[in-house]
Amino acid sequence: MHDTHDAGAGPSEGVATELPNVGVRLVQVFTAPSALFDRLKERPVWIGAVVTIIVIGLVVQAFIPEQLVREMLLARLPGDASPDQVRATEQAAGVANVMRWVGTVAFPPVFFAVLAGFLLLIYNVLMGGEAAFKQLYSISAHANLIGAVARLRSSSCTASRRTPISSGQSADSSPFRWCWPGIPSRPYCRFTCWCRGSIRKRTGTDS
Repeated sequence: MHDTHDAGAGPSEGVATELPNVGVRLVQVFTAPSALFDRLKERPVWIGAVVTIIVIGLVVQAFIPEQLVREMLLARLPGDASPDQVRATEQAAGVANVMRWVGTVAFPPVFFAVLAGFLLLIYNVLMGGEAAFKQLYSISAHANLIGAVARLRSSSCTASRRTPISSGQSADSSPFRWCWPGIPSRPYCRFTCWCRGSIRKRTGTDS
């Protein structure tokens, strides 16, 4: 299936600038980004890229169990936290577990719109360019396929190495001590910190 009608172009233009399906474009964004983006300028399709990013995001969220989110938030509480604080944190964890799924679906389209609008302002107004909003939206969506794949890779690494924080275990002794927990937008940080933690544990350098 080819993503050829997103931009609303006429049939003749569609034939001249027909793009491969989103799977092929996902490969091209790594192997031939300049050629891909040049074609996207002529036919700025975007639906397939946005849907792919959302699907990858949902897969990433599936690697993160609800219990892990709860334990992460509880680990931030002080040792003398009151029962009310613990209950409030557990309620917040429930909300966080719902919102991360909602955000995974709702955030990408809105983010790309804001990003495209910002680029439109910079490129057209300040630099005198002639880019269309749809072109910038399409390019932004396809460029972010790289980050989506990186998050998928890091989440699979995390899933194979993580150890949930058990009751009574401090945050300093958890695997999260080597990274900034709860920030999935830092895929390389998460990948590095988990692998570093695994190496330290296996080499006996964990203090």
